[in-house]
Amino acid sequence: IKFPKVLSLVKHHLSVPTPNFAFEINYNQIRNERFNDLTQNDHYQKLFAYHGTRLDNLHSILHIGFLGHMNKLSLFGSGTYFSVEPSVSLHYSPFATVWPNSLLGKRLSCLLLCEIIDQPDHVKRATENERSNNQERRTVRDSQAGAVPDKYVVVTSNELVRVKYILIYAESSELMQNDQGTRSRLRTFLSANRYHLYLFFYFFLLLLIGLFNSNLFKFYWRLFKKRSNHLLFGSWHVTQ
Repeated sequence: IKFPKVLSLVKHHLSVPTPNFAFEINYNQIRNERFNDLTQNDHYQKLFAYHGTRLDNLHSILHIGFLGHMNKLSLFGSGTYFSVEPSVSLHYSPFATVWPNSLLGKRLSCLLLCEIIDQPDHVKRATENERSNNQERRTVRDSQAGAVPDKYVVVTSNELVRVKYILIYAESSELMQNDQGTRSRLRTFLSANRYHLYLFFYFFLLLLIGLFNSNLFKFYWRLFKKRSNHLLFGSWHVTQ
């Protein structure tokens, strides 16, 4: 998928580095219907926000959601924290060492772009059209520090959020090392099989020479030239 398309889903103001890879999560029909039913016939709108997490959490998040990753000790209340600014969420996505033979890189970081059903009782955030004295829309019940800060979204119900896109960042040196490793393996292969490659090209050259000198090739070559001359000059007439 194209990263600009993903960025357009969320209105943000801070710059964000372009990920090395981006993956879209496609859910089956049953899971889509179950999630869309929570909008209560579009009574509640959907919004997108970013979530930063360690790479080793990705498997459980994709399979059981954010239930096991809710923050219960935050000053702004219990829940899963998101942000409309990807650069903010990236601070919670440290690089981690992965399988050494991965083509994506040896050290990766993941940023999740999530789809959220904006149910006011369980989704706390600052809205553009709220009145300044309305704090209920952006305050979690057990918050110790008041309203949720701007650019943040706190979700207290796991079923109202799901991962839609996975953005993967690789340490720049890792990609260069992968490219260098590929070229190194190619050079090693060519060096180790040089003799066999010489023999292959030698016999291939002999095959071409034999083909060009064969009567069958000469027959089709004369036929090709005859037809080409007919197509090029057959309709020309010389008049005196």
